[in-house]
Amino acid sequence: GLALEDLTNRKWKMMYKNAKVIAAGNKTQFRDNINVRLTWLECDTTELTKLRNERPETFDIAYNQQVGKTYLSVIDGADAIGGNKGQQLRVKQSFVRRSSVLPIDAAGASGAGGKTKAKAKPKSKALKGGGGDNDGGDAGGRKSYECNYNDLGLQPAQYRLYIKEECEDFLRNEGNSKSFLLKPETGSQGKGITFHAGVGSVKKKAKSFFPCKQNPSMSALERMLVQEYIEKPLLIERSKFDLRVYMLIASSEPWMVFYHQGYLRRSLFEYDPSSKNRAVYLTNTHYQSMRENFKLSDHIWTFDRMQSYLTQHGLASAHFVDSVLDPYVKRAANFVFQSARPKLQRRKGSFHIFG
Repeated sequence: GLALEDLTNRKWKMMYKNAKVIAAGNKTQFRDNINVRLTWLECDTTELTKLRNERPETFDIAYNQQVGKTYLSVIDGADAIGGNKGQQLRVKQSFVRRSSVLPIDAAGASGAGGKTKAKAKPKSKALKGGGGDNDGGDAGGRKSYECNYNDLGLQPAQYRLYIKEECEDFLRNEGNSKSFLLKPETGSQGKGITFHAGVGSVKKKAKSFFPCKQNPSMSALERMLVQEYIEKPLLIERSKFDLRVYMLIASSEPWMVFYHQGYLRRSLFEYDPSSKNRAVYLTNTHYQSMRENFKLSDHIWTFDRMQSYLTQHGLASAHFVDSVLDPYVKRAANFVFQSARPKLQRRKGSFHIFG
């Protein structure tokens, strides 16, 4: 970290700002005389993929020919962890079906509701795992052989509508009282997500996907997936919340992965399952900041503040966050990394941080 900070302070950090220029009509044009003699290339998954697709010669120079010479702030294939919801689901499905999957105890906890011998630890921790690309375990610490990912209950059930089998599985929910979130496969900040009280509402909104058909070649920008909505979410001060934590892949040669506590994001609106207000359901800052007289301190809570709240209201022990919650979130982060690892392109000098 100090070495990277030193490079930044000495202004060795450099971006590919001369790699592309915006021409008339917002059309992207590329220059041939790109300066690739640099020490630091700052990029993200989307831009790296775009560079590979639109300018493969430049991608080869920057990514392949500069190995060991350039610090690169992105790992190729990292959309399996963040940026593409369909790819994230795909690698998890593949992971739990592998016959070679083995359990990994990354945090010393036995899972949600289980006993743990883990003690309070520093807030930044290394994720532990096996050495082979097929090693791993699910967030609950149990062995997984030829499992259906939705059946494991690690997340609310998800269905990619452009995959016929998954689309048909989704339709089997017709007639029950479940609600769903319809999401674009790419994107961030909750944009494009819509709430639906039943299968019929989803079919009406996403007509082009029904009747179900196989369409794996569909553009990522057109793809949609559906996620089952948790009808009775855990609330804090009568509002929905989620946890945002961080994972740093500091090295892929060898693998070196760290987890770090983040914070809690709380909706500033009281939870009401009948509400039409998106900010009641979507806790990200993009929507919460639209509230009049928005205060970040009301929306963002530290883990310590959450622990104080739980203790004051007699909802958990004095060390619940450090001894139970945090180790289990760390296990979930390790599961995400292990499932995506075969898709990550190992490259000396590459690192990536995920929120």
